[in-house]
Amino acid sequence: MARKAVNKKVNRKKSEVVEAQWGKRILALVRFCGIYLVFIAVFLCWRQMYSWIEEQHWFDLKEIDVVGVERVSEKEIIEYSHVDIGISVFELDISKVILQVEAHPWVKHASVTRRLPDALLIEVTEHHPVGLVKLDRIYYVNSEGTPFKVAKKEVVNDFIVIEGLSSSNFEVMEVGQKKVRRALEFINFYKEHPMHQLAALRQVKHRYNGLEIAVGKDRTKVIFGKGNMQDDLDRAAKLWSHLKARNLLADVIHLDNRKQPERVAVQLRSDDPENDMKTEVREHRN
Repeated sequence: MARKAVNKKVNRKKSEVVEAQWGKRILALVRFCGIYLVFIAVFLCWRQMYSWIEEQHWFDLKEIDVVGVERVSEKEIIEYSHVDIGISVFELDISKVILQVEAHPWVKHASVTRRLPDALLIEVTEHHPVGLVKLDRIYYVNSEGTPFKVAKKEVVNDFIVIEGLSSSNFEVMEVGQKKVRRALEFINFYKEHPMHQLAALRQVKHRYNGLEIAVGKDRTKVIFGKGNMQDDLDRAAKLWSHLKARNLLADVIHLDNRKQPERVAVQLRSDDPENDMKTEVREHRN
């Protein structure tokens, strides 16, 4: 009898535990259903409200503002954005609009912002041309060494044209950019050096082991190796003054002697091609 009473008591406790567990499950289910129904109600209300707002046309695009343009017109930027007046500002794919604006060759960066309730702001950063590079055609390049737009013929004389490169140099963009930047650095350095007053820089050309430039009205070639830029230009200036004092004109000046960088090889120009002279001038040290 005692054993039956114990079993009965145990069974009753198990039943109570099961009932409690089911109670918790049912309560959790009720809570979930309640939250779900609230979510559905909120969604339906939002959808109804959104439809009503659309019918009022409060957020239809009425104005597109463009800032940051100098070389490009606002009209061009708006055309590249492919955004039409009248579309809901919430239907715009901002990332897509940015890509479309940046497809313009003069645009370096763009940002697009909704200005509620009915306007769009397009902010543009343009490329700033600092030189020209000759590839299959002549292109503007920016300070990063990136070619970005085919240059017009009438502006070719406004910049020093960088030659000796091809489109293949830009298959890896960083490689091509590095070569252009080196040429741009040389151009800027040359313009600040006294040599520029003796013979203006006309052309810069990349060679396999250095740079070749053309200077002066007679476009004398000066060939550089990979030595110190300051020392090389100092030698060139000293030699130029030396030749000018003797009414001589150099056709080619070599500053690319690796073993003896202080040695300068000069090919003199003559009216008679058969009388061209080749000589070497060793720099005199004080």
